[in-house]
Amino acid sequence: MSTDREDMHKSDLDDDKVGYGRPPKKHRFKKGKSGNPKGRPKGGKGLKTDLKEELASKITVKIAGKEHTGTKQRLMLKAITLRAAAGDTRAAEKLFNLILTVIGAEDEDAQSDRLSKQDEKLLNQFLGYTGNESIKPGAGNG
Repeated sequence: MSTDREDMHKSDLDDDKVGYGRPPKKHRFKKGKSGNPKGRPKGGKGLKTDLKEELASKITVKIAGKEHTGTKQRLMLKAITLRAAAGDTRAAEKLFNLILTVIGAEDEDAQSDRLSKQDEKLLNQFLGYTGNESIKPGAGNG
């Protein structure tokens, strides 16, 4: 049987062994020193960050003979809106797709808040309301 002290002594002797997962002592990381001293380089940005910064930068352009200053994103929207209003069907299609993606269809939102007549009747019966008062969606009933 070996004691803890003997095991610790053996591990000190095993420290000099070289093999898988045990590089030579002079090539091991020094205590308190990082294995990656330079670290990740600063300013390494991704495509999403670059795109946001680029769209947020301001420029001045002439639209219909007038100078307009604003962000690239705002001026691009203004240009596509003007082209769509002038009758460019491709610009109008792109604008409608953008509106649906960003804002969504209003009809869907308005319909999702309403209860059917049958659901409203069941809810009123469940809550014990009389025929004179009813629950209105979004109202503070209760």
